[in-house]
Amino acid sequence: MHGSARRATARCLRHCYMLALAGSSSAASPLPPSQAPLMRAVLSLLPAGAPVSRMQLRSLMGVYAPDLCGCTYKEVGGSFNGAVRELLVAGASGDGDELYVPEPAPTWADPRPVPPAHTEEFEVAGALAWVSNDAERVDALVDECGFASAPFVGLDVEWTPSFVRGQAERPALLQLATRQRCVLVRINQMAARGAWPPRLRALLGADAPLKVGRGVGLDARRLEALGLDVGAVDELPGRLGLKQLAKEEAGLALPGAGRGFMTNWDVHGPLDHRSLAYAAFDAVAAAAVYGKVGGRGATTADARKAAQAQRERAREKRRRFAR
Repeated sequence: MHGSARRATARCLRHCYMLALAGSSSAASPLPPSQAPLMRAVLSLLPAGAPVSRMQLRSLMGVYAPDLCGCTYKEVGGSFNGAVRELLVAGASGDGDELYVPEPAPTWADPRPVPPAHTEEFEVAGALAWVSNDAERVDALVDECGFASAPFVGLDVEWTPSFVRGQAERPALLQLATRQRCVLVRINQMAARGAWPPRLRALLGADAPLKVGRGVGLDARRLEALGLDVGAVDELPGRLGLKQLAKEEAGLALPGAGRGFMTNWDVHGPLDHRSLAYAAFDAVAAAAVYGKVGGRGATTADARKAAQAQRERAREKRRRFAR
């Protein structure tokens, strides 16, 4: 299929997906555009008793407002200060700037059902890419892309930003790629369905292909926290950020203005095209750079766990001495 026909098909499929969402109760935003309900939803993501500043709260509410309220944060009505007085605990100073999440923390559950199965095709940096929340389609793509027979694949994980100490970093998107093919897996929506694609699970857990990337060891730990084993990984060399490394070593650049840091990767509906390009580029670039310059040396899952245990023992020793 030529590029123009492929893009037309992708537009048609996205339109059909949006119609499917519109035909269900998931279409409506679950919250009114009001400060207190939005703040309650955000606080439900934070640990009880955690200190939180007004700036942190506004940042989090800005990230989640489009998905939960159907508008930008600037369009959310009501009194921010009134919501603070209603929902947070003031510190001992009483000056209104020292705030804490109450104990127990407010609770809120998204009433929308899990979105329907959806797979979308697009292109980035000369690679063909797919994003999917469909377990069967993901497993088929793992085979079609030939990941199992590749010597290495780029791996990256995206999660919605956290601004408060102790706030869980919940992986939402997994990216796997060779230089020519990339699959983005909406693992947050798959986790909600309670089933992981078996071929994807086997691919991640095997030592071959090697999983490569920038910060790939940390990404592996995040996946393992979800119950997904990750085999041998190799960190890209040097200290340059991935996008600068990709430009210098592989001649790759992210087209347009990328966005990632303030993206809500947990959004209920489809991710926008700029976010998809940003995410796919990281995995494709990791594979491209590794093909040019290699890495620092592979580490197995057992070696990573042993190193993590050693770090935890060292932290505990420092805590004992600090008492």
